[in-house]
Amino acid sequence: MTAHFLHLASPGRDGAAAVIAGDHHALLRLRTAIDTALTSGAGAAQFYSSDGESYGMVLMREPDMGSACTAYRNEAAPQRSLRETRRLDQLEQFTLASCMLLHLEP
Repeated sequence: MTAHFLHLASPGRDGAAAVIAGDHHALLRLRTAIDTALTSGAGAAQFYSSDGESYGMVLMREPDMGSACTAYRNEAAPQRSLRETRRLDQLEQFTLASCMLLHLEP
């Protein structure tokens, strides 16, 4: 079986490194999804975590990321700059990337 194991870890604190770690096949699948997003605006891929659960990833090329915001851990009242107005699922290519994901095999 080609596993497509890929792990993502965002930085836990300011100055820490984000990590993407995967087997050869998973990294190739990620690269293909990135290349697709770069050329068409959206990409998607299916991966597995080491416990065997599958998950999907959507990738989007957006013309302006300045207004995008992400949720912060334990954030009771959002403290963002006034420019951060759109959640990631509100970005221009999110719907297309999500549709692409629905048509992929795990």
